[in-house]
Amino acid sequence: MIADTLTPGQRRLSLAAMLSSAVAAGITIGMAAPLIALTMSAAGHDSLTIGLNAAVYALAILGVGPFVPRLIQHIGAVPAMLAGLLLAAAAFGAFPFLPHLGAWFALRVALGVGGALDWIIGETWINSLATSDRRGRVIALYATLWAAGGASGPGLLTVVGADGAAPFLVGGGLLLFACLPVLAAGRLAPAMTSTVSPAAVLRILARAPAIAAAALFAGIGEATVFGLLPVWGLAAGLDAASALLAISVFAAGSILLQMPIGWLADHVERRSLLAGLTLVTILAVLALPAAVSWLPALLVVVFVWGGTVAGYYTVGLVMLGDRGAAGGLAGANAAFIMAYTVGMAVGPAAGGGALRAWSPHGLTAALLAASLMFLWIFLRRAPAPVVMTGTGP
Repeated sequence: MIADTLTPGQRRLSLAAMLSSAVAAGITIGMAAPLIALTMSAAGHDSLTIGLNAAVYALAILGVGPFVPRLIQHIGAVPAMLAGLLLAAAAFGAFPFLPHLGAWFALRVALGVGGALDWIIGETWINSLATSDRRGRVIALYATLWAAGGASGPGLLTVVGADGAAPFLVGGGLLLFACLPVLAAGRLAPAMTSTVSPAAVLRILARAPAIAAAALFAGIGEATVFGLLPVWGLAAGLDAASALLAISVFAAGSILLQMPIGWLADHVERRSLLAGLTLVTILAVLALPAAVSWLPALLVVVFVWGGTVAGYYTVGLVMLGDRGAAGGLAGANAAFIMAYTVGMAVGPAAGGGALRAWSPHGLTAALLAASLMFLWIFLRRAPAPVVMTGTGP
C-alpha cells in the first residue's frame, strides 16, 4: 500500500504498530548484551572471547544490510520483517540449550541478521509514514521509545534473573510479541518494491556525507560514552557511585531530549539543527574536564550531551526520510544503520586507546576530535541528492 493513500486513522494505526514492535524489540536488545556476557563469563570464557562474540553481532548487521532491499523486493516487507523477528527469537531462546562456544557464535550471528531485518524495515516503515511537517516528532518518538526499551532491558534482568533459561525465554517471547503488531498492521505497510542493489546501498553513504556522518558519529558517541565514561570518571577522580550516576544521567538525556529535538526538527531548518547539535556537543566535551570537579555541573553537562549525541541519529534519520519514497528509503536506511554500526565498533576501541595513552584526558580529546571531524564533514559541502528509487548495479 502507498503511504499517501492511507487515511489518518490508518496511518496512526500503522505507526502505533511499528512503535509497539520497536519497544518490544528494544527491550530484548537491552537484555541481550549483558545477559550473554554474563552467561559466557559463568561458563568460563575470557573477556576477549566475550568481546569477539559481541563483535560478530555488528559484523552480521554490516554483512546483511546491503541485501535487505533486495530481500524486500523478493518476498515483501512484512514477511521479511517477520522472518527477522522469528530468527532473532529462535536464536535468543536457543542460547541456554546449546551451551557450546561455536553455537553461541552462530546464534549471535543469527541475532544480528534477524535484528538487521527488523531494524531496517521498521525504521523505513515509520519514516515513510511520517509526513514532512511532523517527521521530526514521529522519529523522535520512535527514538525515545527504542532507547527507553533498551534502557529497561537490564532492569528486566533484575526481575527475571540472569541465570538459567528463563531470561532467554523471556527475551525470545518479547521478540515473538513484536511480531503481533506487524501482523496486525501488515495490510497498512508502505510499498517497498522499488529497491537499490547491494552496491548502490554502499554508494548512498558517499552521496549524503552529512547524513552518513550523523549516523557514524551517533554510533561513535553512544558506544564510546556508555562503554568508557565510567572508566574516565574514575580516572578523573570520581568515586564509583558518581561515575555510574553520570552514565545513567547521560542515558536519561538521550531519552528525554529526543522529543524537544524532534519538535525543533519540525520548526527549524534541519541542517542548521544538526549543526547546532554538533556545536553543543563540542561545548559539552570541552566542559567535561572542568565540570568533573563539581558533580551537579557534570550531571548537567552529560544530560545535555546525551541528548545531542542521540539527536545525531534522530535528525539524521529525519533528513533521510526527506529524500525519497519507501522503496528507495529501505536502501538508504540500510546504509544509515551500517554507518551507525561502524561507529559503534570503532568508537570504543579508539576511545579506549586514547584513554590509555593519555589518562584521563585522552577520552575527551578523542571525542573532541570526532566532533570536529563531523563538523568539518558537515560544513565541507551540502549533501548531494540521494537517488533511492533505482536498482543500479
